[in-house]
Amino acid sequence: MTFAQRVLNSLFYIIQLIKPTMPSFENLVSKYAPEKPLISNSELKNSFILQISDGDFLIDYPLLTSPNVIMCGGLGTKPAQPLTSLIETFIKKSIEGIAIVSFGSIIKSCSKQMLNTFLLAFQKTKRLNFIFQYGDDEIEKGNTLLLPWLPQNDLLGHVKTKLFITHCGKSSIFEALYHGIPMIGFPIIHDQGANAAIMEDKGYGISMDILNFSVDELVTSIEKVAFNKTFISNIKLASEIFHSRPQTPSQRAAYWIDLVIRYGKQHFRPASLDMPWYSYYMIDIYLFI
Repeated sequence: MTFAQRVLNSLFYIIQLIKPTMPSFENLVSKYAPEKPLISNSELKNSFILQISDGDFLIDYPLLTSPNVIMCGGLGTKPAQPLTSLIETFIKKSIEGIAIVSFGSIIKSCSKQMLNTFLLAFQKTKRLNFIFQYGDDEIEKGNTLLLPWLPQNDLLGHVKTKLFITHCGKSSIFEALYHGIPMIGFPIIHDQGANAAIMEDKGYGISMDILNFSVDELVTSIEKVAFNKTFISNIKLASEIFHSRPQTPSQRAAYWIDLVIRYGKQHFRPASLDMPWYSYYMIDIYLFI
């Protein structure tokens, strides 16, 4: 990050410490487990045995973590399953392959102008067919198939899939990584902007502004990502690294859960959990110096 970005990031971090946006665990306990004693967020943070994090250095930057924080990103990834005859028939009509367009549960619909921009760009891209999760009906318009729901993971694993246009949710990026499909990101909310920026920085695709793009810009981006050897090789290499590990994410999570059940947590409990905040952030050291 630039200096200005680091300053802004630090300010947001301080605000989160002063006024956390996480829900109170006391409220969650009273609602879902009233027989359990109430516990505050800070008490829970200081007492948890194991934290399974939905992260991976392949779609993030290397982070300093405690021994009881286990990176198990991609828990939902799995091999592709056969597709329905409707989708397979449509895929066979494509010239060079297909592109998957899905914004998860974030966008059920969008403005007519935005939809037309997407559809016009797809029609201009003759080399690909597009399967777009949108609306409530199954509609085929030229080289575009609109579906109210689509089997995203199974489509990403299809041999003819060349591109994934996504909102950059964490699960969607992991599925693209698992199957080695380059991406065009249209981040919308929450962590999606950061996910898209990292995805672009690592060379897995490019990020675009969903509120400010033209037909020609999208056509250029589709051609650039779907048929550019650099993007394809970057995501394929990352996928190969992901699959080269001796354990899958779920196997890795199960191993560590079993470990703490058998041996407890003391052997990897970080001492920082018992430090006052001013010592943790070394404020006392800075003041002394």
